Amino acid sequence: MPTRPGLLDCIERYFAAAPLGDARIEAVGGLDVPIGDPAWPYPARPRPGGGPVTADDVRTATARQTAAGLPAALEWVPERSPTTAAAARAAGLTVEELPLLVAVDQVDLLLPAGVRLYVVGADDPELPYYQRVAATAFATPGEWPTTTPTRSTWPRWTPPRRRRPGPPPSGSGSPPAGR
Repeated sequence: MPTRPGLLDCIERYFAAAPLGDARIEAVGGLDVPIGDPAWPYPARPRPGGGPVTADDVRTATARQTAAGLPAALEWVPERSPTTAAAARAAGLTVEELPLLVAVDQVDLLLPAGVRLYVVGADDPELPYYQRVAATAFATPGEWPTTTPTRSTWPRWTPPRRRRPGPPPSGSGSPPAGR
């Protein structure tokens, strides 16, 4: 379990906020069920303050996901919702319990030569563009390459220039000129 005070609260706030821009949230008993684009599905999650999750909640949530063309998915942090695993099992789901991995100490990251890492925060004005890149990258499953790519065949990418602060441009979904 994470030792940093407030970390689980921070994680839960993120999980609650992450789907808001891409999906409508339907309340089902103690669960929030994001219903959105199947290309970028979000799992159902226990709603903070929503009470205990029941097997009926899980069955109803997964039925709504399936009806919307989404994969049936449920996730939770056991320390925050300790009865959800039993409810999921009672609803007929297979439960895979995985640890929450948190780096307690600062981690040094060694990148290969020529590789740059960008840390993008929730308040970064470029976030909508990075989200678009991620959505595009995961929108269509690709084929496993039959040849090893070489440096000359890698796509070239230049990080976007910084825009003046303000909301992202609306319209066709294309980045503004000069991108």
